[in-house]
Amino acid sequence: MILNNRIKVGVLTSSRADYGIYKSLLSLFFNDDRVELHLIVFGMHLQKKHGETIKEIISDNYFDRIHKVYGMPFDDSKFDISMGYGDLVKCFSDFWDKNTFEIVFALGDRFEMSAAVQAGLPYELKIAHIHGGELSLGSIDNIYRDQISFASKIHFTSTLEASKRLKKILINKKHVYNVGSLSIDELDLNKLPNWEKVCESYNIPNKPFILITFHPETIDSQNNKYFIKEIYQSLSKLSEIVHLVITQANADNYGNIYNENNLRLKKDHPKNISLVNSFGKENYFSAINNSIFLLGNTSSGIIEAASFKKFFLNIGNRQNGRVRSNNTFDIPFDKNEILNMSKIILNKPEYKGVNKYKSNNSAIRIINKTLSFIKKQ
Repeated sequence: MILNNRIKVGVLTSSRADYGIYKSLLSLFFNDDRVELHLIVFGMHLQKKHGETIKEIISDNYFDRIHKVYGMPFDDSKFDISMGYGDLVKCFSDFWDKNTFEIVFALGDRFEMSAAVQAGLPYELKIAHIHGGELSLGSIDNIYRDQISFASKIHFTSTLEASKRLKKILINKKHVYNVGSLSIDELDLNKLPNWEKVCESYNIPNKPFILITFHPETIDSQNNKYFIKEIYQSLSKLSEIVHLVITQANADNYGNIYNENNLRLKKDHPKNISLVNSFGKENYFSAINNSIFLLGNTSSGIIEAASFKKFFLNIGNRQNGRVRSNNTFDIPFDKNEILNMSKIILNKPEYKGVNKYKSNNSAIRIINKTLSFIKKQ
């Protein structure tokens, strides 16, 4: 609905990860006189155990209105996530029944984002999907991502390969645009938060470190208990060589046992390991920039690390299928391989290659294509 000659734009955000990616786009939308910007906040943002990151959103203060939608499960069993998906569909059914938008943005591939979008199908929402067309074969999120894409009217991909795949699976292939990764749009390493101040805020010793994030593998998820043992043993040994900064896992099936494992590592090696619940985008980027390299199975190692000249040691199958730059090394969940490859990367110079996800003016291109699309509807 266009009110007072302004286009009403809704943006769905469920986690610290997607909100950080959106930021450059949100800033431009808020300062565009043609747009009335509404942020639709749900999921992990509203949960205390995930840092209640809605506080960061409120402090940013560049939205015409913030909406809260509850319904996220508090536990991470298969049953809880399945029931939580249904609860989110119910809550968003009520929300879409009471709120209309000219366009609604959805980003990525998480189950709660899929639930929000699926609830909107009867309301014929015009969904703009960011980061569609990618593959992450070790995660059920791969299915959620495609579900969102099938429900969307316009698509903004991060690589040419993702655009090609999306066009193969979509019936309407007209509005698919490769704009690069929004998260590294106009990245300026000189404007990142001062690392010494970040260290003070999170009680991290200011010394060389490896930045680590592990999320569960949600395909063949019964293997996660084995993976936890390999992580614990390899990181315990690695912490004797170099300091480790570990960030907590997302709210996926088996996410709690990964977070409990992180707490155990911190308890057993208090001087050698720092544990952070949520950095937020700017502080996290400062952490990447000041790290020796990244280790784990997070997509940021593949999509963003290369722009910071950092290598990424990718463990397991969660990110299988994603386009890789030459900064990524892939190994299985094996304590000896993790430790041996980490020692090799510790002695490497910084990464000198390109980032395949990098493009110029991603946010501006998304806005221009979106407003042009709306005018033609």
